[in-house]
Amino acid sequence: MENSPERSGPNPKRVEGHYTQVNILFPSSQVELPSADKFKAFPPEAQAAILAAFEREQTERHAWLKQQQHNDHDLNKQSNRNYFYWRIAGTICGTLIVLATLISGAWLVKNGASGIGVFLLIAAIGGIIGTAIYGRTAAVKQNSSQNAPIVQ
Repeated sequence: MENSPERSGPNPKRVEGHYTQVNILFPSSQVELPSADKFKAFPPEAQAAILAAFEREQTERHAWLKQQQHNDHDLNKQSNRNYFYWRIAGTICGTLIVLATLISGAWLVKNGASGIGVFLLIAAIGGIIGTAIYGRTAAVKQNSSQNAPIVQ
């Protein structure tokens, strides 16, 4: 069905981290006016009714599409806002955990439990370095996948 000849419109674009919406509309052949020869065969009252119905359908379709675009925009704004809040919350919590681990390790070394304290200090510093490496790798992967062409 993806490669059907009846399908018209722009090619879909993949956007990472966003929702996907599928709109099912009637094929354009079902909402077009009849050919001129067929249209002239109708009585004038029927022609006026067909034109009025077609104009109303087009007006409603345009209003519906405008509302859909507005809803899509609002949903994307909300999704991005929530992503930002969770990302900041994760950064703050991670920072607090690392600081608590560093302080605990230093306190243990000061109070004589140097083996465990040094281990905690090394684990905290290793966690910082590992997170930096992972974050950089993830960012490079995300940038390369966004620049890759979409295969249909």
